[in-house]
This record gives sequence, structure tokens and C-alpha cells, in this order.
Amino acid sequence: MPVGEGVRGIEDLRVALLTGDAPGANTDVVGIKSFTVEVTSDSDEQRGDDAVLMVVQENKALDVSISSAYANLAALGVLSGYTPVTAAGVTTWKDPAAPNTAYVQIVGQAAGRDANNSALRLTVLKCQLVSGPNWDLGEGAWLEPELTFTGVGRGSPAYLYEVASYVTKVAIT
Repeated sequence: MPVGEGVRGIEDLRVALLTGDAPGANTDVVGIKSFTVEVTSDSDEQRGDDAVLMVVQENKALDVSISSAYANLAALGVLSGYTPVTAAGVTTWKDPAAPNTAYVQIVGQAAGRDANNSALRLTVLKCQLVSGPNWDLGEGAWLEPELTFTGVGRGSPAYLYEVASYVTKVAIT
């Protein structure tokens, strides 16, 4: 296995509703364009004698964002906790005004750029939709809904995310 892996882009992203800490069935986010995960943490310094004497770091969290080339109502249903309804050939998703309380797991995968058909998979273990979807129906613009999440620890001990490097790519199921 290589020491590092060259990856470019994202080729698949799935979301699953969490019941407790157990993920349900994965729903494909068709047309995924971006999946960004940033670790955040607050820290505090104790200063004295014109120097930093100690630093205390608080628990970490994640700022997560995704955007898609399609308006994916099935995935929005999983992410928001409101299931789309289909009647007479029309599928309707409604964005609830009530606070979102659903937690989800998000799994994204990028292909390795090597001869082995490798892959790198990033799994955000527990996060909640906190902003979006943002819709832009501007003239001449492609619709690319954007969503923002806050990730928190899952399990005991709690972990925020995991990264797996596959020598040979395996599809997310």
C-alpha cells in the first residue's frame, strides 16, 4: 500500500439517517460536486509573565458542506427528516420551518489517480443540517443546491470522522 494517495475530485456521496448512533440505508446524492470537511475547535490561553503559560483545547467539531449538480429530493428528505411525497407524477419536498433534529452520516469517495483503481473514502460519522439548501435559479446559471452541516462526535470514545484508503476501489453501498 502506498504511503500517500493522490486523489482528485469526488465521484460518489451517500447520506444515511442515524437512529441513535446506527446509520440506516444509504441514499445517493446524485451529481455530487463538492464535499468539504473542516475540523474546528476553540482554545483558550492562560498568560502570565508576558508569556503563554498553558493552552486548553475544547472538544472539536466539524464544519461540513456539500453541493450537487442536481436538486436531489430523496437526499434532502434524509437530510431534513421530511420525506418527499410523490403523487400524479410530481414529487414534492417541503422544507420544515421547525428546527431540524435529524442526525446523518455522510460518506464521500474519491478515485485514486493510480493504475490500481484505488479510492479514498471520508466518512463524517454524525452531523446535522444547519443551513440550506441554498437555491440559485438565476438566468443562465446551473442550479447547484448547497447544504451546510455541523459534525459532532459519535460513539464511545467519540470520533468525528474516519478516512479509509482502498488499494482497490469498493463502491459505497
